[in-house]
Amino acid sequence: MHFLKRKNDKRGIASLGATLILGAIVIEIGLAIAILAYLLNFSNLGIRLSAEALSAARSGVDDAFMRIIRDDYTNNVSYNFGVGAAGATVVICKGGTGDCMSLDDRKKEIRSTGAVLGRTRKLIAIVEGGTSTPMIIESIKETSL
Repeated sequence: MHFLKRKNDKRGIASLGATLILGAIVIEIGLAIAILAYLLNFSNLGIRLSAEALSAARSGVDDAFMRIIRDDYTNNVSYNFGVGAAGATVVICKGGTGDCMSLDDRKKEIRSTGAVLGRTRKLIAIVEGGTSTPMIIESIKETSL
């Protein structure tokens, strides 16, 4: 009987090693899945923040357009515009002055930079019109910072 007991003890020691190896493999697979899920979620967050910054910049362009229609702006002076968690810095430049020397006198340039949590997007819009003609947004383009 004593001989059989020793044989069973050796089998128990072998199963302990196999259990530890299988446990380590399961933990590694779980850790790899968790890291992969985190990275995928982080990349989606960056895309959403970039889209939100673009939306804030577009809102800044729309706000500046309304200020131009109401003639309620100061040439070449920036102002901040909040949109939820994002913000926009907007500059309205009248044609033929300052940085807008190349524009016609009837045109105005709107530079709007939207930012949220380190993501920034910049839009430049050209507005045309005067007292006798309706105001229209001639063009909007995204530029690099």
